Amino acid sequence: MSSYLNDGYGPDAERAFQWIIDLLNSTGVEYRISGGLAARSYGSSRPLADIDIEVPRAVLPLLAQKTKPLITREPALFVDASWRIMLLALLYGEQIIELSGLPAMIFNVDSGKWDVLGDDIRCVDRREIFGRIVPVVTRSELIEYKTKLDRDVDRDDVLQLSKACS
Repeated sequence: MSSYLNDGYGPDAERAFQWIIDLLNSTGVEYRISGGLAARSYGSSRPLADIDIEVPRAVLPLLAQKTKPLITREPALFVDASWRIMLLALLYGEQIIELSGLPAMIFNVDSGKWDVLGDDIRCVDRREIFGRIVPVVTRSELIEYKTKLDRDVDRDDVLQLSKACS
């Protein structure tokens, strides 16, 4: 039996991660890991839904050209109750990869207002994920935006990140 069933990653998570990181590095695109994968790098243990990577908004068309066969959502504004973000979604095997263009807006549940997310993509920690040292959103920024979003998954991550050691 595959170990991914017990470690919270899908069957294609590592291969998809290695592929997208190689692509981003080869194109020289600035990026940082965010979302659930960033939370896992800091100690959260919840299952990984997708691979979230933040990039400058202006590079989404270039990335769309380079990933055309895998696109499930062309670069476009995605808006829901929590997000206003330029999004490019890919499917690598069974793994969803979401490339989010920064800056973006998140809905702050406490204030009832939209806040800017990701105004400095270079604000990162270097963390090991799947054997690679990559730029990851800082623990403090991750906790801050997940606290503002206040969805069930975010509350779970914040609780675990507040307890975990770096």
